[in-house]
Amino acid sequence: MLKCWTSILVTKIYKIKLEEDPGSDDLVLPIPTELLNQMGWDIGDDLVWTDNFDGSYSLAKEVDKLKKKAYNKHNDDSN
Repeated sequence: MLKCWTSILVTKIYKIKLEEDPGSDDLVLPIPTELLNQMGWDIGDDLVWTDNFDGSYSLAKEVDKLKKKAYNKHNDDSN
């Protein structure tokens, strides 16, 4: 018997409004916990904005170019 597997990629679009920090007037992007978990991001991770030149931007975890892996506190071996 031949089994077939189908994989469907479902993309969820998040629309998040920037908030202003009243103490510093900095803009803050409150990323939902669900999205943090899905992306493998953690509080304190450095994220990089990329202009897609179509009116949109992408956000990704900064990659340690020397180690060729995404940096987060769980793989920090600087100590």
